[in-house]
Amino acid sequence: MTLTIPDIMLERMNIKEEDLKVELAVLLYDKGSLSFGQAKVLAGLDHLGFQKALKDRGVSLNYDIDEFHKDLKTLGINPKPSS
Repeated sequence: MTLTIPDIMLERMNIKEEDLKVELAVLLYDKGSLSFGQAKVLAGLDHLGFQKALKDRGVSLNYDIDEFHKDLKTLGINPKPSS
C-alpha cells in the first residue's frame, strides 16, 4: 500500500515527510499496532534513534516479561523456573 499526502498538506501542517513518518511510527508503536522493530523501520531510524524518538514524545517502551524471556533465549540464557 502506498499512502500519498500532498505536499501542500505537509506545508499546512508544518511538518516534513521524514518527521511525519516518525510521528506515525511512534503512534502505531504506542497503540501496540507495530513492534519496536517494525516501527523503527517505518520511522527510518536505527534502534537508538527510535528509542530517543519515543523518549522525546513521552512514550514508554513496551517491554513485558514475555519479551524479556525472548531476549534471554536469544542470548542463550535459560532462566530457571521459579518455585
